[in-house]
Amino acid sequence: QSDIPQPAVGSPVASAPDPGNRPVGQAYYYLVGHSSITPGALDPLGCASPALCNGDGWCDGGTNGGLLCNVNANCPGGTCVVNSTCRTAGAGACGLGGAGKCFDGTGCLVDSTCFNTACSADANCGAGGQCSVRRSVCSTDAGVGDFGGCGKHLICSGPRVGRLCRTATECLGCQTTGPGACGLGGAGKCFDGTACSTDAACVSTSCSVNSNCGGGGTCTGTCPSLPATTTTPGQVCLLGPAPSPSAPYTACAPAGDLRRVVRQSPVPCP
Repeated sequence: QSDIPQPAVGSPVASAPDPGNRPVGQAYYYLVGHSSITPGALDPLGCASPALCNGDGWCDGGTNGGLLCNVNANCPGGTCVVNSTCRTAGAGACGLGGAGKCFDGTGCLVDSTCFNTACSADANCGAGGQCSVRRSVCSTDAGVGDFGGCGKHLICSGPRVGRLCRTATECLGCQTTGPGACGLGGAGKCFDGTACSTDAACVSTSCSVNSNCGGGGTCTGTCPSLPATTTTPGQVCLLGPAPSPSAPYTACAPAGDLRRVVRQSPVPCP
């Protein structure tokens, strides 16, 4: 059977090209490849082409802020932030974040609403649910992480320097603090809930306006843009067929190639 154009999402697998059931002892075999970025999860040569960056997450803070990572050790002075979501939602998922809420606070009426919501463990997705890594979708090696590239993720400048961001609002922090800053989030807490014993301890904590930083304090921060040509050695988009370190690209990437996909998590293509 030749390739069949992708039908609308939600259409049954069986369609006009495959009418009825096969005779006993025979079966249809479907090889499905789909991605919102590329025509399929396989390239024209049939090689794995999942359109994902070759790292599970991004360094938040530290000396490698904004670079791809897999574990915290890849991010000296910071943490490796890996986005995880419920790939399946089981019984009781709706309610784990409180009445009518999924674990991450998303409103829900039924358990199935909690599919694709944020989690940190399978238990956050209800009985039998699965919490899996959701890696960054990409179309090129160069460019900004979470915006189609794998070159580097945007990071804050200002009080929250090096922290991951997409908008300037996510970078707002107390540049200076004044009297009363410690206590604005409750006894012994800064406005954002960070524990404190002095007003000075609230420097760099999250804020939205100057008053969140105490009397006379200042709330500031930006999320500077990056050129579309930004690249980082070793960071690539697992998307064939080119460019590839093993060019000319005439077969699936060989062992040692950054684009060789040896193992994939069971997370469906986006």
